Amino acid sequence: MLSKLPSGMALVRIDLGITQQQLADTLGISRAALSMAERGTRRYPQRGLAYLDGLREIAMRIPQAAAPPRRQRPSVASKRPLYNRIHFSSRNNKADKVHIATVRALEPVLSAGEIRAAGERLRDRLYNEGKRAATSQDGQRELLATLEQKTAITKCRLEVLELEKVAALGRATDIKANLTLITARLKAFRQIYKAYPDMRKRYRRKIAVLYVKKLRCQEQLEKFNKPAIQKRKLQIEALQLELENQLGLAEHIKKRMDGCGGGVVAE
Repeated sequence: MLSKLPSGMALVRIDLGITQQQLADTLGISRAALSMAERGTRRYPQRGLAYLDGLREIAMRIPQAAAPPRRQRPSVASKRPLYNRIHFSSRNNKADKVHIATVRALEPVLSAGEIRAAGERLRDRLYNEGKRAATSQDGQRELLATLEQKTAITKCRLEVLELEKVAALGRATDIKANLTLITARLKAFRQIYKAYPDMRKRYRRKIAVLYVKKLRCQEQLEKFNKPAIQKRKLQIEALQLELENQLGLAEHIKKRMDGCGGGVVAE
């Protein structure tokens, strides 16, 4: 399988838009070690294979952004539009008003830009269908499609956070093991340095290098302390709450569509 080869994993990483430095920071290895692993001169970390495979599976489930339909130029001989532009409402047809851009009930879930984009897609779609007046069902259907797409993206973001959480735990374990090994070697070298004065010149540089490595490991381990873990938990809880709000609003819109078919705004 191509993804299990070193060159294949490099292609997967590039396709996901992840740089070598970002992946190296996530896995807790140096960028040089990752580069050698992608070239095949060093064994690729198993944690990196699982992380990239998980990200690729999530990326394949992300829905593509709904592009607004391209406006079709009407033929004068076969299709003559009634108006020069689409009207969401008119004075003579107040029942068909669709207030997509000013729906307060949607603002906590959908941003103003997303609501505006849904209105533009609806306008262009109705333009291609003969410039007919928009109904409340049209607005609800377009908003529901936008909401379903955002819900799918939120689920993928939540899965990515869970995946990064698992990768962070594995990285923290490796850092702790490396820190324990460095501390033990540093203690042994210091004992040799004190016991054998004639070997101090040789071990002085080794002690300095190990001390710098120990400081770097301690600095990396700070990313996995209690505040950092609590921050990640809060991010996951915020996404879960956002997902619940999106699912609740989608269910509300579906009930309104199945019921009387009234406006989008919830009283």
